[in-house]
Amino acid sequence: MGRSPAFCPGRENLETLSARSVGDAAARGDPLAKEIYAETGRKLGRGLAIVIDILNPELIIIGSVFTRRRDELWPHAEAVIKREVLPRSWEACRVVPSLLGDEIGNYAAITVGRYGLEQARVG
Repeated sequence: MGRSPAFCPGRENLETLSARSVGDAAARGDPLAKEIYAETGRKLGRGLAIVIDILNPELIIIGSVFTRRRDELWPHAEAVIKREVLPRSWEACRVVPSLLGDEIGNYAAITVGRYGLEQARVG
């Protein structure tokens, strides 16, 4: 549109642009940041809908941005899930934020690395 968003007014701010800074702007009411989070929530909902219909889990735990910005993401994700998921599958499933918060990515990386080392030893 030719205008810089308030949460990133110029090129010099690109290095500090992050999901956190956009989330902070959304929490302050910035319209573009709110739409970014709404669209992200809808995409999250589509992904979760597929997982719920295919795997029929009882619990899905999400970390990282979801932990920090659940209020901005979840209403949009939940609307998509309710529209796309088989009702009985959705009734049996809960989606919750990780208690590990931002640290979940570190634990996941360590786990994948350890698994890779173990597989290398076996193979």
